[in-house]
Amino acid sequence: MRFGLVDHTETRDDRPLSTVYAEHTQLAKAADEAGLWGYHTTEHHLSPFDATPSPSVYLAALAPQTHQIQLGSLVHIVPGYHPVRLAEEVIMLDHLSNGRLQMGVGKGVNAPEHRLLDVDTETVDDLFLEHLERMVGVLEGTPVDGAPIPFTPLQQPYPPLWYAGNAARAAELNLHVIIGGSAESVADQVKEHRRIQQAESSSPLQMRYNPTVRHTTVGVTRQVLVDRHSQRARSRAVESWQTFSQHLTHHFDRTGERSLHDPASGGDAARAMAVGAITAGSPQQVAEAYIELAEAGADYLLGVFFWGNLDLPDALSSFELFVTDVIPAVEASLAGR
Repeated sequence: MRFGLVDHTETRDDRPLSTVYAEHTQLAKAADEAGLWGYHTTEHHLSPFDATPSPSVYLAALAPQTHQIQLGSLVHIVPGYHPVRLAEEVIMLDHLSNGRLQMGVGKGVNAPEHRLLDVDTETVDDLFLEHLERMVGVLEGTPVDGAPIPFTPLQQPYPPLWYAGNAARAAELNLHVIIGGSAESVADQVKEHRRIQQAESSSPLQMRYNPTVRHTTVGVTRQVLVDRHSQRARSRAVESWQTFSQHLTHHFDRTGERSLHDPASGGDAARAMAVGAITAGSPQQVAEAYIELAEAGADYLLGVFFWGNLDLPDALSSFELFVTDVIPAVEASLAGR
């Protein structure tokens, strides 16, 4: 079992952006030193939910600050990039990180942000596949307009490709995936992912991407808050969820549109806990929740530790308990089964 973290790098009204970056870099370095497998940043635009709208820039900054942890995007919004330019950035990042890049690809999750990038929401699915194919072609060394590609990725044939949120779609494309939800929902998604991957193992799309991978990773993540006092953890999580949900739904609130799904659970933290968006409690309680996710079939367990209005000491304290108490309990439980 591997462990990692997702980091949204939310903005803060009470501190400058430079401090936000420095604090999240400190968390990434702590994860590196603790031996976690992966750190994944995100891409959102003109939103307090994400102060790293350019994953490439942020991962390039993290590369010399870390040594062993895999660095990933979750995800680069592929239709918003020129595929040649994006492929060149992937090659740069792979070398700058000494082969630690895990490349997330996706189409983006909502219409307001598509419009910010001048991406047609009606054709975004086709555009994603078109740009992905062109990007991968460059990574494989296919000349562009007759121009040979003068450099290649460090990882061959290219860094592993990841998807987010849709296990079925990831299986169709043979991509690693990170999802969310309750243990029951995760179990259903894992089964569907594996079913599609097996049923379509010889399909052109599945054979096209991640050619060296035949068993893709299904990771699962939640907002996490670990405290030796379980009630204090839950109370603090409820408070922080209000800020997190406002950041998450910023563009929908701004435009009056509705999301197809409601990842913020209507701002209701109790509901978010019930559906598995938040895991807050004592180390034992958090470990039990992650054991359920592992038993549901996930083979990569992640958490979001620095979210909402949590401060850096909150995040680091929670993360340290996750490392010292939760991970060993999960590993011991799985080893005994």
